[in-house]
Amino acid sequence: MPGPAPPAPPHSGSRSGWWFVAGVAWLYVSMHRYGGMPAPIAALALLLFGAYLALFPAAVCALAMRAAQVAASAPGAAAAVGMVFAGGWALAEIARGYLFTGFPWLAIGYAHVDGPLAALAPLAGVYGVCALAALSAYGIGALAASTGRDARGQRLHSGSQPCSHSRRSSRAGR
Repeated sequence: MPGPAPPAPPHSGSRSGWWFVAGVAWLYVSMHRYGGMPAPIAALALLLFGAYLALFPAAVCALAMRAAQVAASAPGAAAAVGMVFAGGWALAEIARGYLFTGFPWLAIGYAHVDGPLAALAPLAGVYGVCALAALSAYGIGALAASTGRDARGQRLHSGSQPCSHSRRSSRAGR
């Protein structure tokens, strides 16, 4: 049986920064055109802001990976790590919404206004929906990892861990 996958490289958490940059690209226009900020400085400010916002999901992924390593052989480890991931994600979204005057936009709970989790929004709020979405995503990923195949039926790399990213090497078949 294959062992656990090596931890994701330190830069893998920064990949989520690009999603934040795409979501707040309008800030470039606001800073440059309406605020009078020079274009290179506005672009740098946008990239730094995206990097700051990416720290929150990166911290959750680091926490979930550490929980997966600690609970690797314990019974019910996948469920426990899923709860850590979902709870951590919701807490990170809350922290991002309040820390340093907050930036509550782009929370994943808002993406579910027309989906199956929408009925829970009046009861659990955006952060509750966020936690349930994260738990659902973790569950789907854990199920795929346990079967060894993704949704398209293609083989996964062995030993999947939460938030780990694999890159296929050109030497994979050698």
